[in-house]
Amino acid sequence: AEVVVANHALVMAAMESEAVLPEPKNLLLVLDEGHHLPDVARDALEMSAEITAPWFRLQLDLFCKLVATCMEQFRPKTTPPLANPERLTA
Repeated sequence: AEVVVANHALVMAAMESEAVLPEPKNLLLVLDEGHHLPDVARDALEMSAEITAPWFRLQLDLFCKLVATCMEQFRPKTTPPLANPERLTA
């Protein structure tokens, strides 16, 4: 096992590139300024995106098509009695 003493910023930068740190199973990591690690990790892994109405409509349409495909693939050969809408009309 290798012992690495580093501050939180170096560890996060190394995790993104996967080039500096050894494999986690071969590593004892001692962090200086470790109390900053949660905030730095959140900031390093954070992403942002702008969701526009056309993009949202496209995603919703794709989702609806996926649900319809799944419904067709897994539809029972016969309608179960409780799923028959005619039983609700009196």
